[in-house]
This record gives sequence, C-alpha cells and structure tokens, in this order.
Amino acid sequence: MKRVLLYMLLASFLTACVSSLSPVPEDRYYRLSEVAGKSLGRASLGGVLAIGTIENAGVYNERAILYSESTEPAKLQRYHYHFWTDAPPRLIQDHLAVYLRKASVANTVVNDRGEVDWSHLLSGKLRRFERIMDGSGSRVAVDMEFRLMHNHSRKALLVKDYDVEVEVAGDTVNDAVEAMTRALESIYGQLLADIRRVAR
Repeated sequence: MKRVLLYMLLASFLTACVSSLSPVPEDRYYRLSEVAGKSLGRASLGGVLAIGTIENAGVYNERAILYSESTEPAKLQRYHYHFWTDAPPRLIQDHLAVYLRKASVANTVVNDRGEVDWSHLLSGKLRRFERIMDGSGSRVAVDMEFRLMHNHSRKALLVKDYDVEVEVAGDTVNDAVEAMTRALESIYGQLLADIRRVAR
C-alpha cells in the first residue's frame, strides 16, 4: 500500500513538473523583402553580367540571424529560433541579381559564372551583416565589397567598399530583417550608379 501511494505521489509530482514547463518556441524563417529596382530603359552594360558567388567570413555561411551589442562590438551572437531561409551570401546574390535585372543594368543578368559566356563579372565580399543593439534602440550594419571585371580585357573596372547602417523601426527580429533589406537596397543603388559611371 505504501508503495502504491509512493508511485501515486511520484506520478503527481512528475505531472506537475511537466505542466509547469514552458512550450519550446517554434523556429522562424525570414527572407529578404522584394526588391524595388526600377528599369533604366536601356542596358548600361552590353552582353551578359554574371553575379559571382559572394565571399564571406565563415559565420555567414550559417542561416542564424546575428547581432552584436554596442558595448561589445567585436562579439557576434546569434538569435535562437530565428533563421534566414538560406545562408546570407546566397540570399544577397539572388536578391542583387533580381535588382540589377529590374534596373536593366545589362542585356542579361545571371547568377554564377558556370558555362555562361559572360561579358562582365560582378563579384562581392560580405564583411558585415548584423543587428547592433544599444540602450536607445537598434540598427543594422551591412558592409560589402564589390568588384566589376571585364571578361576580354580582364581589367577591374570597379573595386569599391559599401558600408551602410540603417535604424530599426521596432523591437522585433522581423523589423531588423526589413531594415537589412533597406540597407542592402541602399548599397545596390550606390553600386548601380557606379556601374553606370564606369560603363560610359
């Protein structure tokens, strides 16, 4: 009888423990917002522009969304349960390709070199892609290098760094993702202007 009572007490205790546990948060996945590139009416570059693979630090090969704190700017941290739909370099490569197609920067814009007979190659390097938290709010920082090369001359027509910070409108991760899209489009706009300039 004592053993039965002991089992009943143990079962009640375990049930109370399980019921008091908080549910595990669900994973959430984010993509960049649709680009808002506008057609220039004619191609700035003739032929085919290939968007090469974007180089990056190893941490950006993961899909976790990253942040840092202004008090410890060298320390990167990851959000739990919040992920990009793909690794940031691949997301940005696809996003940029769509933007440049809409902007009519070349007759054709494709991803990767592959077997395509490209006339120009645009390669990039991702140095920073994170949210920065401080006491008064947060902002996002995106830092990229782009290099535009001509196929036949093998000459670098453009090598430039683009560094943009954008304030985050709210407190959520989704607000930070929207700010990252705005930061990228600011960089794309500067890059497009530079491509048009060197293409003259």
